[in-house]
This record gives sequence, structure tokens and C-alpha cells, in this order.
Amino acid sequence: MSLKILHLIAGLSVGGAEHQLSYLVREQSQRGYEVVVAHLLENDDPELWGKAQSCLHHINAAGNYDPRIIAKTIKLIRRFKPDIIHSWILPMDIVGGIAARFTNTPWVVRESTSMGNYEFADWPSRIKRWLQKTIISMASLIVSNSNSGNDYWASVYPDKRRCVIRNALPLEKIRKTSPITIGQSGIPQERDFILYAGRLENWPKNLYRLFEAFREVVRITNVDVVICGEGADRKNLEQIAIDSGFADRFHFTGYINNVWQYMKAAKLFCSISLVEGQPNTVLEAMANGCPVVVSDIPAHREFINADMAYFVNPEDTADIQENILAALSSAAEANIKALKSYNYANSLDVSAMADAYENAYERLLKEFTMEAKPHAKQ
Repeated sequence: MSLKILHLIAGLSVGGAEHQLSYLVREQSQRGYEVVVAHLLENDDPELWGKAQSCLHHINAAGNYDPRIIAKTIKLIRRFKPDIIHSWILPMDIVGGIAARFTNTPWVVRESTSMGNYEFADWPSRIKRWLQKTIISMASLIVSNSNSGNDYWASVYPDKRRCVIRNALPLEKIRKTSPITIGQSGIPQERDFILYAGRLENWPKNLYRLFEAFREVVRITNVDVVICGEGADRKNLEQIAIDSGFADRFHFTGYINNVWQYMKAAKLFCSISLVEGQPNTVLEAMANGCPVVVSDIPAHREFINADMAYFVNPEDTADIQENILAALSSAAEANIKALKSYNYANSLDVSAMADAYENAYERLLKEFTMEAKPHAKQ
């Protein structure tokens, strides 16, 4: 099936949605789709997009909420004439919804957030989410990457078309990745390290509590901590590391494009978010054979069981610390869990994800055409 797809996203490299889109666009292009990815921020990770860079269309704007973005997107739609508009997270969900309405184009919104992100976020985020939720009422199809996300949208719009399409991983590329060496990592040769990778934002990543546990772990053991990522709370986290008295044991790398190398070398990967969809970094750690410590929340329980990971109460610092120490002290148990999680992660093929989207697109276009026919006769 040859389709013309217009994807809309603000950035191209920072988060999980951006990575998932890059994997999907590469696969869709190989299948003969005509694909355009309209984006607002410059591409600062060409390696991530590879040959799919030819699909990129930069929309010049003063900011993510520049009203001219909508007009420019509508102009692009009228020129490209896509079969489907597919938006990925704020603010492009808002742009996609308005542009789709103006051009009468089927609109797919990919929403990876579970209910918790809507219920407990700060007020500015809740206002943005309210606007997003209102616009999504016009969507032709809502795609979630978790059952909890799908359940949330079912409670909001029970009659809306919905489906769940799980995240995927570029498995062959991951297999070819080599572990980072001690010299490359900047960690003293005699020390192992545990890893966090993701946005450096306390909500919803629960990083202040994670760092409380890290502080005790580095005090008790000879293990360092590597933190990969950027975010609004980086300075606060760096100050926590300084105040701990072990600043030289915390290594902040910033945003990097070789995080898989760290995952292959780390003794442990930690993610204790309060809410999630289906987190990319946890899946990537599993696919790289790294044992994982994760928060005991429904989103994680959907695809991980106790044989695959160490579950912790995300609101109990002592429990987090104890499980990290347990994993470090029993390499045999940790490696058994890692092998089971590795086997699961290696079933998440990009081709299967692309098949699922293709089937969803086909069903949507048939239904959209059938719904349009009665109006055409009037």
C-alpha cells in the first residue's frame, strides 16, 4: 500500500516520541510511502534520522506556539496533499488538529501519555494538556503505546476510534553497538557505574527521590552514577550531587547519541517515574542486556514482570536504595532478570510497528471515505 503521510512533530532528537518517529519514517520510506516530517526545531542529531533526513521539512517559527505555524502547515498540506496527517505530542497535536479540520484530512494523533500525567501535572502543564485534550476531540484516530493510555482516552472519548501500537526498537543497530570503554566514559577504571537516561525533570521522572537513593549507594559502595540527558532540573540535580559530598562520583553527560554504549557497560539502569506510557529508555536498556530497576506502576507492569526487573515503590527512598544494592550485590540474579527482559525487548521489531500503523491507516481511510459519501450525496 502506497500512502502519502505528513508527520508533525516539534523536535527531532530529544525524547522517546522523536526516536519512535525516526524509526517509523525510515521503515515507511523503505516501503514506498511518500513521507514528509514537518518540524519546528533544527535537526541536531543527523545520525538518528540517517537517509530519512530527505523527508524533513523545517517550519520556520518564532517559537513552538507561533500562530503562523498553523498557516504554514495548512499551506504544506495543500501542496503535498497527504492521505493522512499524523501528529506526535504537543504542540503539534494542536497544529495538526486545526490544520486537519481546515483541509478535511484524516488526522491520527499519537499520544503516549498515561492518565497520571493529566491528573497530577503542574498547572501550566495541565492547561496545555486541557487544550490538547480539547483539540483531540476532533481526531480521526487516537494511537496510544500502552493500555493505560488507551484506557484514559476511552474514559474521555468513549466513541472515538482508538488503538494501541507498542513502541519498537532498531534491534539490529542495537546488537551492533559496542559497550563504552572506561577511558571513553570518564569513570575511574576501578569503578563500575549505574545509569539513568532521560529527561532531567523531577516531574514525572521522580529524580529527586532517585538521587536520594543514589547518594546512599555511592556512600556505601564503590559504584559511580552516570546521568545522561538534559532538562529543567539539571542544575538542581547537580547541586544535590555536590551537597552529597560525592560530586566526583556523579557524571552528567548531557544529551548524547551513544547512550546504548553506556547501557551495555552499566551494572544497572534505573527508572522510577511516577507515571509513564511505554518508556523508550527502559526498553532500550533491556534490549542492551542491562538489568533494570523500575517503579512499580501500571505502565511498567504492562510489559515487565518480577522475573525481568527489580520493582520498587517510587515513593519510598529506602526501598529504591535496597533494590539497587540487592541488584549490585547479586550479579547472578541480576543477569538472569536481564536475560529475560532482553528476550522480550528483542521482539519489538520496527517492521511490526510499521505493519500495525499501516493496518490502522487502511482501516481509517476506508471508514473516513464511507463517512464522507453520505455528505457528498446531500
